[in-house]
Amino acid sequence: MLAAKIGDLGHPVDPRIIAMITAAIGYLVRHGPLTEQDRWEEDPGGSPYTLGVMVAALVAGAAYLSGPDQQYVLDLADDWNHRIEEWTYVHDSWLDTIFGLAGHYVRVGPDPQTGVTRIANQADTQFDPPSSGVIGLEYLYLPRLGLRDPQDNRIADTTRLIDVMLACNVSTGVAYYRYNYDGYGEQVDGANWIGVGVGRVWPLLAGERGHGAVQAEQDGLTQLTAMLAMRSPAGLVPEQVWDQPPLLPRNGIPSLPLLTGQRTLSAMPLVWGHSELIKLAWLRATKQPVEQLQAVTTRYHGQAPTPTVSYWRTAVPVVELRPNRDLVVEDTQPFVLHYGHDGWQDV
Repeated sequence: MLAAKIGDLGHPVDPRIIAMITAAIGYLVRHGPLTEQDRWEEDPGGSPYTLGVMVAALVAGAAYLSGPDQQYVLDLADDWNHRIEEWTYVHDSWLDTIFGLAGHYVRVGPDPQTGVTRIANQADTQFDPPSSGVIGLEYLYLPRLGLRDPQDNRIADTTRLIDVMLACNVSTGVAYYRYNYDGYGEQVDGANWIGVGVGRVWPLLAGERGHGAVQAEQDGLTQLTAMLAMRSPAGLVPEQVWDQPPLLPRNGIPSLPLLTGQRTLSAMPLVWGHSELIKLAWLRATKQPVEQLQAVTTRYHGQAPTPTVSYWRTAVPVVELRPNRDLVVEDTQPFVLHYGHDGWQDV
């Protein structure tokens, strides 16, 4: 994606790294579309964020391929893009009933092996709520990459949901939790995270919400201002900010004062957070997300495609094959295929 972005800016990629790019494409082809870890390095399954990045990477990377290889990668990207909602969007869940929504994107689809979403950093290691009840801001990367329309009702409905369930006003502004039930943060008494804790809010996610606001033809200044206010006196963006009343050290806990809306004991600077702040400022000025690539926006125009091929893999079987669409059954190793129809009466 970096190579494609540099190309969009008029600087062709150095031929010496094309082999690295094609090797990376091969890895995505063999191991996608589900991920062993979501972007928080916690859960396997189908993440809207990771799926979006993989689709964009395949489309951008196809420019470095030719012939049947290029067409295969583009067909595969179309299929995965078309099926993002199959893996990450739910209808008529209990959350939708409560909030009067038609459906919403989940943080990560269920682990295909267990059918559940594991919640990390919890004292109860068996805590596994249904994936339909765990939400995050990952879905906002779909319009940001040019894969979905920012005005799509599914995007708008999920945004209403995260604004109620994940937003927190911490006096310096509104920031967002990574997801409900998060346990990555200081413990209740302010002691540092030791594998379990209570999730705190992230300035980074205020930036992601700001991107969503600008793409939905809003201003985004509220989120940018919040990110600026949550920085340290030296201008550093922390990983997380404190979401509770001020807590001063007592008997060494916490090790530093925890002030509402200011840094916690988490990492600072979070370079990812600085990048998000700069990109939000850029988006407000240009109305063009930095992540969008010409090859991706030209191919999809913010809409899910109608693929010509469906790809069946063990981890992501094809539940329904549409008329006039080819079916490819594939694996990374040789196999024997048995197929039939009419309840396996004719095999």
